[in-house]
Amino acid sequence: MPIFATDTERDLLDLVRGRGVSAIAVDAPRLRRVTQLAREHGVEGFVPSAAPETAPGAARELALRMQHDTRLREVGAIGAELAHARVDCVLLKGVGVAERFYERPWMRGSSDIDLLVMPDKLDVALDAIARLGYEVEQGARARFFRERHFHVMATSPVGTLAEIHFIAYRGFGSEITAADLFAGRVPLARLPTLFVPAPARELVYLAVHAAAHRFARIGWLADLLLILRHAEPTLLAEARAFAASVRFAGAFELALSLLRSRFGLTIPGEADARIFLAESIADEPQGPILRSATRFLYAALLCDGVREQGRYAARAIFDKFMFPSE
Repeated sequence: MPIFATDTERDLLDLVRGRGVSAIAVDAPRLRRVTQLAREHGVEGFVPSAAPETAPGAARELALRMQHDTRLREVGAIGAELAHARVDCVLLKGVGVAERFYERPWMRGSSDIDLLVMPDKLDVALDAIARLGYEVEQGARARFFRERHFHVMATSPVGTLAEIHFIAYRGFGSEITAADLFAGRVPLARLPTLFVPAPARELVYLAVHAAAHRFARIGWLADLLLILRHAEPTLLAEARAFAASVRFAGAFELALSLLRSRFGLTIPGEADARIFLAESIADEPQGPILRSATRFLYAALLCDGVREQGRYAARAIFDKFMFPSE
């Protein structure tokens, strides 16, 4: 079944595109369904209120604004503490994307904080956030993520989850290193102690992250859509070159294909057979056996070559047998 195929999902896609607002706003049951789905997909801010001047509409917007401002303060506090500890940091996803590409930043929800540091600064960074009250995860799960994945998790006293990455992303038989996203980084205007990736590299990183999760959230595609709408003419070519250099061209092209098919975005190029097949199985089935089988095939299709497929298969098999609960 194609992803985003239900009537409610299509309504939400229309809202992100900027279409169909009036039809949804005057249909209360439809509005409730779309609002719930938008909340799950991180784009509740795109949903109109049936009557914006009424208390429910005003309260919903106020809650979203407060959530964004709270997350911004949390990120700012971490950035200041890391700067004090002389740890450079790149802000990934979430608040950084919302601040730069959304007309109203609170439209883009975020449930956690993702920060990237150089590998040799990881322990210093963890000590720094611990001084802010964050509790760094311990135990077997923590060791698994540190040894086999690319981040360490910590939780604030109020329950905010922070993921401290020391590799930007590892998967599909390749990886985007911290150095890859530190190159060309720029300061975030409202939080000058924090940096964000160079635009082309950020576009690829966000596409790869979404592909790794099989594009389960519309909000991840909304990020890509808005970045491309703000883009300089050379951005797409630069992003494709970077994606090829780090061996994530397949994942990046699948994201572009979905932007064409789901949002009607005009993007040069066409999906080849492997991208077409990966898109056809991107929607994750419910059954565990079929889910695992399609996950393996989907990832193998997006690997950029035989070497990457071999690396992906070896890692997947090792993790399955050595860490069966993960």
